[in-house]
Amino acid sequence: MQFDTVTFWLFFAVAWAVWRFLPLRAAKVGTLALSLVFYAWWRPEYLLLIWLSSFADYQLARRIHATDDTRGRNRWLSLSLVLNLGLLAFFKYTPLVAETLGLGRKGGDAGQPEWLANWIVPVGISFYTFQTLSYTIDVHARRIEPCRTFLDFFLFVS
Repeated sequence: MQFDTVTFWLFFAVAWAVWRFLPLRAAKVGTLALSLVFYAWWRPEYLLLIWLSSFADYQLARRIHATDDTRGRNRWLSLSLVLNLGLLAFFKYTPLVAETLGLGRKGGDAGQPEWLANWIVPVGISFYTFQTLSYTIDVHARRIEPCRTFLDFFLFVS
């Protein structure tokens, strides 16, 4: 959805009205739904990725907060780092690694595998990856309390 289209401005008007005029809980649910529709407008299959990243960090931050043992807290944070940075690295660097290993272009596009030619990095993956990571790191450092509900956290991320 491009920002200079009538579709976007109608969508924006609906989103503004949902947030402005509905009771808070309904506004949160509506805004989350509209955020996910907006994200899915581009490639719906990547909704699973943003949900997975959000759900993992929501759960890991809760475990970090509930654990008083420093080693345990560090383990949960390490898992968050590995999951998030692993997903980011996979989507951002797979084409580079494939080409470096000789799985990429050989004499133009004729030698490029179809999966590599159609590789698309999810929109906003760096943004929401570092957003969820900074949240988990802040919970680990005890700068913030974890979100009480997944709805609030997923709305924050999306």
